[in-house]
Amino acid sequence: MALWSGAPRVKPPFWAATIRSPRPAGLFDTAIFNEGAGQLASNLAATNGFASVTGTPTWVKIVEGHAAYCTGGSSFDIQNHGNIAAGGVTIQVRFLPVTWPAAIYNTIFDKNREASLAFNSSGQLRFISLGNVGVDNLEATFTTTYPLGIVHDVIMVRAAGATTVDMWIDGINRGTVAGMSGTTAVDSVLALGRPTSAALANADNQ
Repeated sequence: MALWSGAPRVKPPFWAATIRSPRPAGLFDTAIFNEGAGQLASNLAATNGFASVTGTPTWVKIVEGHAAYCTGGSSFDIQNHGNIAAGGVTIQVRFLPVTWPAAIYNTIFDKNREASLAFNSSGQLRFISLGNVGVDNLEATFTTTYPLGIVHDVIMVRAAGATTVDMWIDGINRGTVAGMSGTTAVDSVLALGRPTSAALANADNQ
């Protein structure tokens, strides 16, 4: 998973997370999930150097190497280092859904609505949020279904001062989500694979 200010400068490895910041390269957080053992993930941009865990996420081997496996409420949690949603932001996450266990909101990541992404049980984009402003029922517009057992790449892009988010999924610009003007900070971890806010549900992702 990757979060940047502006466009990403490098392509992160599988299950990597990057977030915007005042650093020259725009890097806020980069959590790399390729260790293959233990319950820590290296956070290359954070002062503590690691992401923590909730529950017992495990490691699995995939074609690209090792992947963190979060299911049943387990997650890797990136500590709160600041406001993801302040200004322009690019969020990239690569994941492989094993199942879509929840009927409505399978959480890919959630920072208590400061930034969130969820798919429905059919594998369609359902919900996103930035700055405590969310847009639901996105499958009415984003009708493409994303199958299980395949690595998917989602990029959310909002320019500084903009009120729309461009959604790039698997290398294709799928459309724009309007009404995304939120910039409110929320004191929460950024959880990968489980919700930290109400209504969203646990996912089953690598």
